[in-house]
Amino acid sequence: MAKRKIKPPKKRILKKKGFKKGSSKKGVQNKEFKKETH
Repeated sequence: MAKRKIKPPKKRILKKKGFKKGSSKKGVQNKEFKKETH
């Protein structure tokens, strides 16, 4: 359970970092990576 709770925040930080960078390409890659991980 602890591992599961730690995963969401980490993913949110990655998304925020990509948004802050303003990299459309990185955002798309992140989305694809999320799809493959799911």
